[in-house]
Amino acid sequence: VEFWDFESGENLTFKEIVNNESNVGVSFIANNNSTAGLHFQGGSYMYWTNATNVTTAFMNTDHVAIARTCNVDASSLNNLMLQLDLRQTRKTTNTSWFRVMLIDANNTAHYLKNTNGDSVFVAQTNMSDPFETHEFVLDSYVGQNFQISFEAVNKYAYDPSSGQGDNVFVDNIRLWEPKQVDVAMVGINSQQFHGAAGDSYQVKASFVNMGTDTLYTIPFAYQVDNGTIVRDTAVGVYLPFVSNSYTFVTPHTLSLGDQTLCVFVELNNDAENSNDTTCVTLKGMATYVVDYEDDFETKTEWLATGQNTNWQQGTPNKTNINSAYSGQNAWVTSLNNEYQPYTTAYLYSPYIVIPTYAKTATVEFQMFMDVIANQSKAIMEYSFDGTTWVSYGYIGLANSVNWYNHQDNGTHYWSMTNSGWKFTSAELDSTVFNTGQPFQIRFKFTSNSYSITADGMAIDDFKVTVPAFAYDAGVTAIVNPIDSTVTGEEVEVKVEVKNFGSTTLTSIPVKYEVDGNVIATEVWTGSLAQNAVDTFTFTTKFTTPTQDYNICAYTELANEMLVSNDTSCVMMHATPGKIDGGVSAILAPTGQTSIGKLVEVKVSIRNYGTDTLKNVPVSYYLNGSSMASEVSTAAIAPGDSIEYVFTTKYPSAVGNYSICANTNIVNDVNASNDGACVNVIGTSINGSNGDGFTVSQNQPNPANGKTVIKFYIPKAGSVHFRMVNMIGEVVTEQSNNYDQGKHELIINANDYAGGVYYYSLNFDGQVRTFKMIIVQ
Repeated sequence: VEFWDFESGENLTFKEIVNNESNVGVSFIANNNSTAGLHFQGGSYMYWTNATNVTTAFMNTDHVAIARTCNVDASSLNNLMLQLDLRQTRKTTNTSWFRVMLIDANNTAHYLKNTNGDSVFVAQTNMSDPFETHEFVLDSYVGQNFQISFEAVNKYAYDPSSGQGDNVFVDNIRLWEPKQVDVAMVGINSQQFHGAAGDSYQVKASFVNMGTDTLYTIPFAYQVDNGTIVRDTAVGVYLPFVSNSYTFVTPHTLSLGDQTLCVFVELNNDAENSNDTTCVTLKGMATYVVDYEDDFETKTEWLATGQNTNWQQGTPNKTNINSAYSGQNAWVTSLNNEYQPYTTAYLYSPYIVIPTYAKTATVEFQMFMDVIANQSKAIMEYSFDGTTWVSYGYIGLANSVNWYNHQDNGTHYWSMTNSGWKFTSAELDSTVFNTGQPFQIRFKFTSNSYSITADGMAIDDFKVTVPAFAYDAGVTAIVNPIDSTVTGEEVEVKVEVKNFGSTTLTSIPVKYEVDGNVIATEVWTGSLAQNAVDTFTFTTKFTTPTQDYNICAYTELANEMLVSNDTSCVMMHATPGKIDGGVSAILAPTGQTSIGKLVEVKVSIRNYGTDTLKNVPVSYYLNGSSMASEVSTAAIAPGDSIEYVFTTKYPSAVGNYSICANTNIVNDVNASNDGACVNVIGTSINGSNGDGFTVSQNQPNPANGKTVIKFYIPKAGSVHFRMVNMIGEVVTEQSNNYDQGKHELIINANDYAGGVYYYSLNFDGQVRTFKMIIVQ
């Protein structure tokens, strides 16, 4: 199987043959539901003679472009298929032609016909021809070596401003020997590979039945990073060599940041596993309620996509754009090189929310542009649904600064040469943006096919802000505690309070909570002018819980309109306390005890704290009744455990009963880990009568899933196993021969209904019987 999808952005396989008025190469505008494809295009009208058939078309040799494979060794094959995705555009009729040729071992050229009998392909419309998948049967050419030549003749070059021109786009070329069953994943279909963190992302993948069998059910699955595998089954009629797509019933919930989504086929008898998986990187983006700003120094929340995109975040080092506006970093169309031709590159912001009650918001940023004027351009767009994008504003927009400087047929845009850093801003229409719904902003940068001798574009210090409210305060940071606190210790909380509003404040109600439980409600007092910050220490402390916890502090100012900036939260780590010990496990008894006999209790005591423990009080209980309170005198180092055997034994109870044990350490900081319990069955049925045949209680019991019965026979022989329910019905039985020694029977409890069962093992006329409890 050979598969060329050009996703690297480079042609690593094909020999490119071009002439004076033609070009071929990998381009980001030639993709079919992917990133890149192979792009054939023309040049100018020079040396072109109008063509009415393929022969006269390819006589325009200056306009011919060819991509030819290396030598294909098909000498040992029985069958061979070729498949490709093809799309064409044209400027006028009969100015874009395409064919696939096979050059055999004798250097003879053969037209290849697709499965519909077509050997010549011509653009039918200017722009509306879709990508179509074509299959070619090459069985007639196996048993030899040959080359495949993809050839196009186009009159005009691609025009990036309109997308028109004479073009041939080829993507996803496959060359393979068909097997009976083979499904290949092609790609993941989506208009965009990002969304707001927490939103559902519908997973849709395209695939091809590359086998010779018609398939009716195909099991698919997807996995994000190392998360849970989501499985689904496509049901339909999937003919050989035909492309299809499938949408999973269960969507993926986007997490914050980058995540890798892989879709794969799980067909048991699939003959070719190398094409079973396709992956893509998704990005879950943050959502901010205004004010929002980013100077691009530390956060990496923006996203660059597009055709031949080269937006990069970092320190620019180019001829004119050689520094950020502030700090070290900006977003630039290539940090170190001139921008690329044939570019349609997008730079997406996180999601932004402007509340309905907010005043009119303003977008502002610093922009540096160095392009070939009117040949490369940029606009700012917005979208509320991620599908419909609208260019914002126009030259002369009210309450704007440096908003666009060119227009072409009603389209306004920026296009400047060595502009230097320019402050750029516009007031956002409140009837459009003040909806309380999240929207995105993106910068769209386009360039044409001309030679590039300029730096491109840079963006820095981006902001969306609203004018200050009269009353607006918030906790901007939790100053103390930092990172971690000790379990059981009291902690003082100190916060930073800011006045975002225009009115000087003299009192601000402040609260804090731990894991959602309000600990203190107090009041900051003083005099705080607009944008001023002060610290506030709560008089009420809290006790560190036993596990990691979340602490939040917030203001509750009367008459406040904007609440999105009220709160700050931090996740804290609860470290072990000084004194913390407990019974981590009951080592004995386990399983069953014999009614009437005295039973010994053994426990494991663990030191969870940071101080060495000595003279640890420890008790145990039978069905909640105290049986013994003793002291373990052994020293236990931090992190270590010891075994302790109670001197006091207890007479076994009848039937199911519980044994619980716990420590009673003075000043123990964590009571949740002090004790452990075990369920035991008191029975009069003995596992052995002293003659050597021994059977143990099944473990675990109660059972769910697999449970194990261990037994020992003193000599080789047959062992008969039987299990009955409460009314004596046999639910399973079996006989097997065993050698002398220890053995195990494994029972799958999931095969039986929940309830009480009795099982017996019979060896050499001796029977041992036990009770088994199954829970579902």
